[in-house]
Amino acid sequence: MVDLRPAAAALAAVLVLASAGCGARETPIRIGVLSDCVGNYGPYNETVLAATELPLLERGARLAGRDPSDGIAGARVGGRPVELVTGCTESGFYSTLIAETRRLVEKERVNVVIGPIGISDGLVLQGYARRHPGVAFLLAYTSAQEPTLRDPAPNVFRFEPDGAQWVAGLGTYAYRTLGWRTAVTVAQDSSVSWPEVAGFVAEFCSLGGRVVDPLWTQPYVPSGFGPQLPDYAAKVPAGVDGVALFPDAYEDTAGFARGYARRQPGLASHLVIGPRAFNDPSVLRASGRVLPGVVTALNQPFASKQAAFIRYRRDFGTYFPGLRPQPTAPADHAIGIAYRDSMEAALEALEHTRGDLSHGERAFRAALAATVLDSPNGRIRLDRNRQAIAPAYLSRVVLDRHGKPVLRTLRVVPGVEQTFGGYFSGTTPPPSAVAPTCRRAPPPPWAR
Repeated sequence: MVDLRPAAAALAAVLVLASAGCGARETPIRIGVLSDCVGNYGPYNETVLAATELPLLERGARLAGRDPSDGIAGARVGGRPVELVTGCTESGFYSTLIAETRRLVEKERVNVVIGPIGISDGLVLQGYARRHPGVAFLLAYTSAQEPTLRDPAPNVFRFEPDGAQWVAGLGTYAYRTLGWRTAVTVAQDSSVSWPEVAGFVAEFCSLGGRVVDPLWTQPYVPSGFGPQLPDYAAKVPAGVDGVALFPDAYEDTAGFARGYARRQPGLASHLVIGPRAFNDPSVLRASGRVLPGVVTALNQPFASKQAAFIRYRRDFGTYFPGLRPQPTAPADHAIGIAYRDSMEAALEALEHTRGDLSHGERAFRAALAATVLDSPNGRIRLDRNRQAIAPAYLSRVVLDRHGKPVLRTLRVVPGVEQTFGGYFSGTTPPPSAVAPTCRRAPPPPWAR
């Protein structure tokens, strides 16, 4: 009689190994999402989560409940299930950000973190990421330069331009189209505005322009307790060619414009505006007829016929019909699209590697760094520091057929990279009230 026991034992061993392999392959990929559920950005939480979940829904996942915050079910990518774990943060409250990130990474054991919201919150997250090199961090809506420009961490990626990149093209427009040779910048003396002012200064000054007597306003001064933005129109030195204004959405942009127009008629030739002035659509609607012809900058078009945005708007309306506001233009979802792009990039990299997160996520991160993203904001790729190279957009205020002020795309600025042709580097001081200095330099490629 033939002894079949050795063969049976060998077959059993093979089955055990095969079973173990299948089990490992079915281990969920866990993605942590940091979103502000309280504070100034709290009202955007459901929209942000919806935009983050959308790439998974487009791949066959389903909503677990009525609201995006109820999560999703049935998500898979690269042959493996995907689980989302959310963390509740508040922009500017770094202790909360650190606590929630620690919970996601150290307790929930996520493989990828997407977020946060906040100008400098990404810099805090970069510091934490260094302590956990086995986890990939995809920065979402955070505009500080430093996380990817100065000593970048190898596990930190950002598919969103920084604040300086947002204003690319504005300095060139002022210098070449409007003919300015001198300018005054007016902006809040805070980390909110510093990167945007830096972008204008780098571009305008590299071409040969000169920024004189920058005016720094004090942030968050209640009415009646100190000068408001319109008061600074009277402080602009006489004889300068124009003003580059970088207000926040809550500040009275139209009030400043009216005051400056009394001193400098032909406002469209003497004023350009930074990216956050019209984050609140009511600001533009309330401006009346004072701003037509004035140009503003942002990394998003205020109107778009790009296929990627049309698809985003269609699918968002399909999966979240009850959620308002529905996007009519990319700028309606400035924060949400940043989260959507981070998730989409992560999923494309996971698909490319068939969900392989072994060896410290080596293959996944290589695929992520090489991803070219078809975003609702345009085509995005990463530089060697894993920072977005993306288009920027100049838009002009015009009156529609009803006499209402609206924004229309004037110019697309292609391939905006973080260094502005070398004006910024890992050794230059970070943006502040005294940096960068205005100096002549080789202009960035898009300004030549």
